[in-house]
Amino acid sequence: MLIQLHPTDTPPQRYIFDGFEPQDWNEEMALLPLFPFLRFTWAELAGQPLRALQSLVSASSFKQIVENQHIAVPRNEWQTYRGMDGLPTYYLQKYDEKRNVSLLVLISFGEYQPSRYIAHLEGVYETIG
Repeated sequence: MLIQLHPTDTPPQRYIFDGFEPQDWNEEMALLPLFPFLRFTWAELAGQPLRALQSLVSASSFKQIVENQHIAVPRNEWQTYRGMDGLPTYYLQKYDEKRNVSLLVLISFGEYQPSRYIAHLEGVYETIG
């Protein structure tokens, strides 16, 4: 069964991370005060490129995400979906126990300048299914 999505009113946020390359890609990160439950590792994030989300949601839902978040679509199979500042876009599925809801969180992340990594919150969707 495919996941159904409902956009939240959470606006995109730039620079939820701006710093040096993580020393330990398995170190847990908590970047958003708005979502304290959103803890993840860089390795976990890097393993979930936006392209992989296509197998979890309907084609129309995926198209909605790309259009709503103004994500650049790859022109060929070797390119990736890109968000703010042209950074690769990834997704995380997390559960918010306080609100009793599952969320799909879109984050663009990558090396912006030599040794400088940044991450942006692209969007947040509630998931059903």
